[in-house]
Amino acid sequence: MRIAIVGGGVSGLSTYLFLVKSFPNPPPPSPPHEFVIYETYESLTRKQREAASRGPAGSGLGVAPNGIRVFRLLDPEIHAAITAQGYPCPRFQFKNSRGSTLGSIPTVDLRGAEPEYMLMSTRQGIVDCLREKIPDKAIVKDSVVAIDRTSGGKPLVKLHEGNVEEFDLVFGADGVRSVVREAVVGAQYPAKYT
Repeated sequence: MRIAIVGGGVSGLSTYLFLVKSFPNPPPPSPPHEFVIYETYESLTRKQREAASRGPAGSGLGVAPNGIRVFRLLDPEIHAAITAQGYPCPRFQFKNSRGSTLGSIPTVDLRGAEPEYMLMSTRQGIVDCLREKIPDKAIVKDSVVAIDRTSGGKPLVKLHEGNVEEFDLVFGADGVRSVVREAVVGAQYPAKYT
C-alpha cells in the first residue's frame, strides 16, 4: 500500500509510527508498503535542529492520560522519552482572581497496569521524541494544496510544487485549515472556533 500522511506534527508522526508498527512489509516479491509524510515546514530531528541553531516551534500543551497511554502502546521507548522531557500534572486547580481555590480535579488514570498522568510539555518536545524514530526520507517538505480522486477512486495528492501523487489512502493530520478535511466534507464546512 501507498499511504500519505498530510501533516508532520504530533498526530502525523504518531500515525506514521503506528502504520509502520501495524503493517510490516510483506516478503518479496511483493512490493513494500510506502508511508509518506508531507509537511510544509522543515522537519528536523532534535540534533539537526540544534546544529542549525533553530529554536523550538509551537507552544505548550497538556496531554491527557489516555494520550500518554497511546504513546506507551506505540513504543515504550517513545513513552519514556516523552514523559522524561515533560512534567506530570496530577491535578488541575481552578482559582478565582483572589487566589481562592474553586475546585480541584485529578488528572491521573489508574486503570492500566501503570498509572498515567496528565503530562505538561512543549509541542516541540513531543515532536522531537517522535521524530527521532522516523527516517528523513519518509518526510517530504512540500505543501499539500488539494486532494482529488482518480477515475477509479484512488486519492490524488496535489502538491504546491506542482507534482501529483496517487495513493491508496490519505490521512489528514494537517490542522485547523485542513486540506484533507475540505476534500472530504467540502469548503462549505470550514473549521470554526466556538
